[in-house]
Amino acid sequence: MTDFSEQYQQLVEHAPTGIFYTDSQGRCIYSNPEWQAIFQLSFDQALGDGWAAPLHPDDHQRTSEGWHRAVKAEKTGQTGLNHTDVN
Repeated sequence: MTDFSEQYQQLVEHAPTGIFYTDSQGRCIYSNPEWQAIFQLSFDQALGDGWAAPLHPDDHQRTSEGWHRAVKAEKTGQTGLNHTDVN
């Protein structure tokens, strides 16, 4: 690993904001500790489509479908949503 990639990894791991990465299909392949704390999911729980588990039922279908449409079209976007306490 290069010095830059090690520094980047440390930055992501300790960032005070939630960060997650997905594969080309929109499935979560990484979430940092802050993202996990915000969504109350472990790293393993967030993988794949698990990131959507804490979405509020009123937002779940709209958000999941919009997410997968954006991924398929290779677009970025924004949405407002609520999440539920999964504990």
